[in-house]
Amino acid sequence: MIEVAFALGILSFCLIAIVGLLPIGLQSNQAAIEQTAAASVACTLVADLQTAPPGGHSRWGLQIPCAGECSDSMPSTIFLGANGQPLAASNGSASEAPRYRASIAFTPPDANQKTATGVRILITWPPMADGGSASWPSKFSGSYEVVTALERN
Repeated sequence: MIEVAFALGILSFCLIAIVGLLPIGLQSNQAAIEQTAAASVACTLVADLQTAPPGGHSRWGLQIPCAGECSDSMPSTIFLGANGQPLAASNGSASEAPRYRASIAFTPPDANQKTATGVRILITWPPMADGGSASWPSKFSGSYEVVTALERN
C-alpha cells in the first residue's frame, strides 16, 4: 500500500510539471507562427519591390524612389490582415482588423554603388500599438526585420 502511495505521488508530481509546461509550449508555438507569417510577408514585399519598375509603383502601392530621393527617416506604412494581404485602408481602419504593420524605407545608394537602392522592411505586431503611421514603430510585442538592396540597371 505504501509503494502505491509513493508511485501515485511521483506520478502526480510529474503530471503537474508537464501541465505547467503547456502554456510555455503554446506561447512558443504562437511566436513561431507569427515569425513565420512575418517572414512570408517580408519575402513577398521584397519580391514585389524587386519586380517594380524604377520610379514606378509596386503592386502594394509603394513608390520606388529614384536615386537621391530616398530617406530612411519617414517610412511608408502598410497594414496587413491575418492572411498577409494589405488592407484597403492605409490607416488600418478597414473592415478587417489589421494583424501586422509593415514599415518600409528606402536608402540611397552609396558612392561605390550607383545602382543599388537599399530597402529596410520592419514587420511588427500588434499593428496599432504606436497609433500613428508616420514614424518607425517602437511599441510592439514582436517584429521581423529584413534589409535588402534593389539592383537597378
